This record gives sequence, structure tokens and C-alpha cells, in this order.
Amino acid sequence: MMVPTEQYRTIINLITKGTKANFQRGYYIDSCLNIGDYKSFYLLMGSTWMEIPPSAYLWNYYGDNCIVGIQSWRQSYWLLGDVFLRNYYTVWDNKK
Repeated sequence: MMVPTEQYRTIINLITKGTKANFQRGYYIDSCLNIGDYKSFYLLMGSTWMEIPPSAYLWNYYGDNCIVGIQSWRQSYWLLGDVFLRNYYTVWDNKK
């Protein structure tokens, strides 16, 4: 998920504990064994709030360490990507 820089810092501060270091323009967390210790965040789409739980934005990458799958970028819009799509997607069957 790519987030405008000014909103990125707010999101990282809200959802993470123990943020350790910069990892390729993102953050990693020492230990994410207790994924329930981290907070969901919500996106408002139209009139519906869409939850993004920790299981969607935390990725185990080495031992107990996790990457936060949200990155900052210098655009004014969000790119939702697989962090969002893990919980929300639509399957269309145009043949019916």
C-alpha cells in the first residue's frame, strides 16, 4: 500500500509499536508474534468504512520480524494494492 507522505507518518504512529528502523522506505517491527497487539486502521470509501487488520499489513520476513506493508510516496493519492485486496476484492461473472 502506498500512502501520501503526510498521512503515512500518522498511520505508522497509530498502528505500530516498537517500530525499529527504516527498511526500503518502510518500517519493520522487532516481533510480531502477537499480531493482536497491533491496531487495525480504516479507510472510508463512499459511505463504508473498510477495515485493514494487522494480518493484512504485517508480513513476516525473517524469524519473528515483520515488515509493515505500507510505504510512503510523494503522490497525493493512495495505491491500495495487496494490503487492501487481501480482505476486499470482487469477482465478476459477466456470463450470467
